Amino acid sequence: MNFGEMLRAKRETMKLGLRELARLIDISPTYLSRIELCHERAPSDEVILKLAEALEIPLPDIFISAQRVPKLIQENMLLDKENFSTLINDATWGE
Repeated sequence: MNFGEMLRAKRETMKLGLRELARLIDISPTYLSRIELCHERAPSDEVILKLAEALEIPLPDIFISAQRVPKLIQENMLLDKENFSTLINDATWGE
């Protein structure tokens, strides 16, 4: 299940309308619809955080589904050179 499908399924399980969820997280219904239909890339960290809260999705789950690493995590990884080097060195790079 891709990111948009996961959002729609969770929204429907919670019996939230598209317009209602869009209003709760302060984005347009059109934009939310485009996200759910995968016509848009995963939204900003801010929107993902609002979606996670509104839909009660654990943060790791929603960011993994969006195939995104939050900007704050990226910044912290770059500050920790030893752990970042280990991650880079241990990566399989598609092998």
